[in-house]
Amino acid sequence: MAWAIGLALASIAFLYATTGQAGGSGYIAVLSWFGLAAVVIRPTALILNCVVAVMTTATYARAGWFRWQRFWPVTILAVPAALLGGRLVLTGYTYHVLVALCLLWATARLLGQSAVADPGPSTPPPALAAMATGGIIGFISGLTGIGGGIFLTPVLVMRGWATAQEAAGLAAPFILVNSLAALLARPVALMQMPLALPLWGVGVVLSGWLGARVGSQYLSARRVQQLLASILLFTSLYLLIP
Repeated sequence: MAWAIGLALASIAFLYATTGQAGGSGYIAVLSWFGLAAVVIRPTALILNCVVAVMTTATYARAGWFRWQRFWPVTILAVPAALLGGRLVLTGYTYHVLVALCLLWATARLLGQSAVADPGPSTPPPALAAMATGGIIGFISGLTGIGGGIFLTPVLVMRGWATAQEAAGLAAPFILVNSLAALLARPVALMQMPLALPLWGVGVVLSGWLGARVGSQYLSARRVQQLLASILLFTSLYLLIP
């Protein structure tokens, strides 16, 4: 079963990395389908988020899609909020429903945005609005085990604070810092990691690297939005199945 899980996780990593995401929500869906407990799923997803986000951050930064002036305002409150959310524990179907509702919201926003003409040049977000947005997303990130990029990306694009590819370049480092904060909030959870986790980590890094290369260099902004929306819709519907 470990090999089957590994292949599924690697496929998720490739698809998500094309949009600058680390794959946390997809990992949660895969691990849930294979029957792992919620107390194992959340830290496992966070660790995989971290290893993919490091590589994806480097790839998008080299491609020129990282914007520091848009990154720091959404991150400064996100990290402490992720620490707070990470100290709370949700289990069972309640956990899945919360994740699914968050993903459905993000899906609706992305589908609505991709239905209109490609946006023009973006403008940096107002500092206070960006800080509040980051704080809310950071808390949800810590609570669910999702790095937060899937929530950040549609907000940035919808508000005109970043194009789809700029948002993808911000999502990866945002996921990294939030995932690390959520892990630090409950270090005891690291004692329950699956033995196959190192193998899964290698698979998602290799697949994520390939996906990040494709997304940062070969996909249009519109295609990135549509692809991410499709992934989120499938994941959210799966999680709602009891």
